[in-house]
Amino acid sequence: LEVVNDLGCSGYDSVFVQVSKCNVLTVYPNPSTGIINMGFNSANNGEATLQMFNTAGIKVYELEVAYLKGENLITLEDFSSYSGIYTLVLIFDDHYLHKQIMLLNNF
Repeated sequence: LEVVNDLGCSGYDSVFVQVSKCNVLTVYPNPSTGIINMGFNSANNGEATLQMFNTAGIKVYELEVAYLKGENLITLEDFSSYSGIYTLVLIFDDHYLHKQIMLLNNF
């Protein structure tokens, strides 16, 4: 970064920013026919709220989930009656993770 003031004097500096591992919500398979596997990383143990919204923004599912420090995998198996595009939102105390998914009805 270089800065020049009104008198024409200039100065510069650089800043290095180290970004730690981003926490993302992975969902597979996507699209799914009813079984959803969700993976995420956590710095500590706790509980979160999982919500699923349809494309109209209507909440169609909610579940409280417990998680552990480190890598987490949550498997949900009862979505065979759903069909369409949905958004999964995993809500923690201080942040949330989200992912858009597609569910295909087997019937």
